[in-house]
Amino acid sequence: MSGVLLAGLTDREAAATEILIGMHWRRQRVVTIARNNSLSVPGQGSDARACGHCVIDLFGLGMRRHSADNEARLLAFLDGRPAVLLIWGSGGGWLESPLARGDAPRLAWINLHYTSAQMLDALRSIGMNEPASEPQPGAGRPGADPASTQGSPPTPAPTAETPTELPAWRRALALAEQIKNAHSGAQATPRQPLVSPDPAEAADHSAAWRPEGLRTLVAAMPQVWRLPVMELMVRLATADGLQLLRAGDEAICVLDPRQGWLVSGVSLETLVSRLQTPGVNACATLTPIEPAQLEDALHQIASEPLHRHWNALDHALWELAGDALKDLRLEPRGDLSLRLRRFPNFTRLSRVGPLDIQLATICARASQSLADLVRAFPGKAQEVYRFALLTSLCGAAAVQGGGADARRTGLPMARPAAAQRGFFKSLLDRLF
Repeated sequence: MSGVLLAGLTDREAAATEILIGMHWRRQRVVTIARNNSLSVPGQGSDARACGHCVIDLFGLGMRRHSADNEARLLAFLDGRPAVLLIWGSGGGWLESPLARGDAPRLAWINLHYTSAQMLDALRSIGMNEPASEPQPGAGRPGADPASTQGSPPTPAPTAETPTELPAWRRALALAEQIKNAHSGAQATPRQPLVSPDPAEAADHSAAWRPEGLRTLVAAMPQVWRLPVMELMVRLATADGLQLLRAGDEAICVLDPRQGWLVSGVSLETLVSRLQTPGVNACATLTPIEPAQLEDALHQIASEPLHRHWNALDHALWELAGDALKDLRLEPRGDLSLRLRRFPNFTRLSRVGPLDIQLATICARASQSLADLVRAFPGKAQEVYRFALLTSLCGAAAVQGGGADARRTGLPMARPAAAQRGFFKSLLDRLF
């Protein structure tokens, strides 16, 4: 038997445990049985029974306290398999039971508020000793900033023959590790100069970055139009070919949405501030230009090439819109589904948090209903809506109407009970 069965865990605890197992035992498949509202012992399908190891939250199976009946039900559920058992508080009598004294298959007992190191030790103690395959040296994500990946574990790039070779959770963790390294090394590592010798070199950011379903999303979020700059952002994202953005007689930037780059005469941070100025975005005009006019347009932006600041367009749109949306309350009409087409370059984005990485991991696996995501992350509705809008705007996600009818991965409503922290919070603390 191979594989690990997760049973009785909350959605977030199960996702974090699956990530941890995948980081260290890449060949192990993970089968999850979600915690049900009745906190009872669930049935097991053939996939669950085929798993050779288990991680079980005893509270999630209605066995927080030890009794002879609960012990019998637990042994029947395990069916002789080694397991990591999560207990609450002092253990509810389980640590004094015959099971904890070794009169059973290999079992590891850890408190709910464990660390990633404690979970790893527990998994190894029940016989999970197969190491994960090492990534190939020198491999990385296409278009990644070399400076941002120094000191990070290299991540193999999916090939055309195996487009899903690298699991979404592994890409998310690699990106999270890069963010951590980038932040910790900010003092020692100089930023890459925002100068590009050739517009064509920026094209590798965006072979498939084009927004899909953006107008559907903004139509469902009419609050977006309260911000004049957002209308400009949508125009920039949906434009085609070379474009020159002007504010009156002043040339602001040149962009090519088809190739995915934007060049301005000021830094991206300054550009964000300028486009937020009511007088600038109110008179902004977007004019198509021919390739033969590109050099003249660039000269209008900055006469000296070294003074031109080049950015990937998706990066620029995320920062521009993220700054504008930070104080806006979004209330979508109806439900929508979101599917991540590719991961945003989290290593370069300043307006990004841990929840963005979690949402990216979930939405990369399958199309997700926004309503389901809001239920899975109580109190984080605005962050979910903001993530949907930003990923759609920068072309990283596809949006469709009728989220309730889209294919789901079964994100049940989160229980409002006490702090669902435990390992997931520990994992995020470890990453950031």
